[in-house]
Amino acid sequence: MSSSRSVRISELTIFPVKGMRGLRKDFVELTPQGFRHDRRFMIIDASGRFISQRTHRSLAQLRLTEEPSTGRIRVEAPDGKEASFPLEPQWDGPDQPEPMDVVIWDDIVSAWAGFPDMDALLSDFLEDDLRLVWMPESTFRALDPAYGGPEDQVSFADGYPILILGQSSVDELNTRLMHPVPANRFRANMLVTGTDPWEEDGLTRVAGPDAALRVVKRCKRCVVITLDQESGEASPEKEPTATLATYRRWDGGIAVGMNAIPEPELGSFRVGDVLDVTHAQERA
Repeated sequence: MSSSRSVRISELTIFPVKGMRGLRKDFVELTPQGFRHDRRFMIIDASGRFISQRTHRSLAQLRLTEEPSTGRIRVEAPDGKEASFPLEPQWDGPDQPEPMDVVIWDDIVSAWAGFPDMDALLSDFLEDDLRLVWMPESTFRALDPAYGGPEDQVSFADGYPILILGQSSVDELNTRLMHPVPANRFRANMLVTGTDPWEEDGLTRVAGPDAALRVVKRCKRCVVITLDQESGEASPEKEPTATLATYRRWDGGIAVGMNAIPEPELGSFRVGDVLDVTHAQERA
């Protein structure tokens, strides 16, 4: 990368509940599982298996509001019904729920239920028998060993702790689309400016003033990128997938964004941080 360019963080986003809207943050702390509070909650059906916008696209319509004074997230349905849950649940004595096994992709992991108001809101709005569950610190969900070490772990994210995307890649895609899409369509945790279009494909490390990430794998995308992230409506033309399929095919899928893993020292990131980026050829 030319030394005359400056790569900066333009947006940081956490997704407290897998499959629901994200919350923009000015500052995030790193944990071994990724950004603190990112996808530590998940919605399961009656069989204990996770759901997401892949199966319940109306999840995008639920509005999330963080309440810093209470440490809770308020969720509001389009009909005005509300419920909330604590970002860091704590139970004492007999009220502590029993751990339960839940299924996310091919993994079976231990989680806690115990959010009846949220269960009722989700079940009513999505017309299904649903429960909200939380991943406690005691649960360890391993990464794919092909891309991570034995100590690397992930929350309820699909497979990796953090997703990085370049704004210039979204801009380049939009030059090809009749109806441009916003960057939130790709549900990235870290959006950066200052890179060339698709330059992130070749990154192996990004480092800010206080933390660094190993960039390990391209992210193969699913049907969710065709869904508006506020209405849940699907693109009748299956865009941007249809256009991406003409030039972004990789490993049997369509790649947008890069999966990353926190380095052991952890630390934090802020919007505006200047990043030192390493490319594959530089590492070699």
